[in-house]
Parts: sequence; structure tokens; C-alpha cells
Amino acid sequence: LPILKSAAHSGTEVLDRWKVHFFATGDDGRQLTPEHKIMCNYWSLGYDAKVAYKFHVMREHHRSLFSSRLVNKMWYAFFGIQDIVGMTDVSKLLKVVVDGAEVRIPPDVRSVAVINIPSFSGGADLWGKGRTAPPFTRPRTDDRVLE
Repeated sequence: LPILKSAAHSGTEVLDRWKVHFFATGDDGRQLTPEHKIMCNYWSLGYDAKVAYKFHVMREHHRSLFSSRLVNKMWYAFFGIQDIVGMTDVSKLLKVVVDGAEVRIPPDVRSVAVINIPSFSGGADLWGKGRTAPPFTRPRTDDRVLE
């Protein structure tokens, strides 16, 4: 297989790892048990995470319905379209704190993603090919910077 030949002759890539701490409050106002995770590529909360979770659960329970890349993309689109109506404004539900400083989330934001890779969500280049403006630089997996 060509992909295996390519992998055999590829180099290594240094990858940042991040400790991420999640704190949540229940509907009754009580603090829930904090979760501590290691992040390598990205995490997100909101619309895209909800779609990805639905896709994951369906695939885990009905593997035979996910027979090819095209079929997988169709399922993903189905879940995405299904959730367009009634999307939640995460700025009202989420507070992001990085190194002790709160990051303001603008109103009407439907998803928050913290990434450490050059692309996201099936290859979307959030910065545009070759475009960055100071003080920003193209994201790298080994620069100790979250984008």
C-alpha cells in the first residue's frame, strides 16, 4: 500500500501536550467533579463537538452503517444539518481561562475550539494558506503555543 510506504519513509514530528482542566457547575448550582485531560491536537465545546459526539455514538452502536469515507461524510452532514436549528450560544454557558486570565467569548458564538494543529474539522485551514498577520504565526505542533 502506498500509504504504508510513505509512512515507512517519513520523519518524526514533535507534538506539544497540554494539561487541560475542566470545571463545571450542575443545574443545581453545585460544583461538579473537575476533569483533567491531556490534549494533543484540539478540543472543542459547542456545535461541532455535539455533531462529532452524535457521529461517534452512532458509529459505535451501528458500525455497519459506516462503510466508507463518503458514507461517513454523509452521516456527519446529516448530524450537522440536524443541529443547525436550536444551536446554543456558548458565550452564555462557558468561561475560558488560560494561564489564569479569562478569555472573552463574544456573544452568539456557537462553538469554541482550542487547537494545536495547522488544520481543524476535516482539514479546514482557519488561517488561510500562507496568511498570517503579526503578531500571529502559522500554527505548529511543537511551538508550545495554543491557537
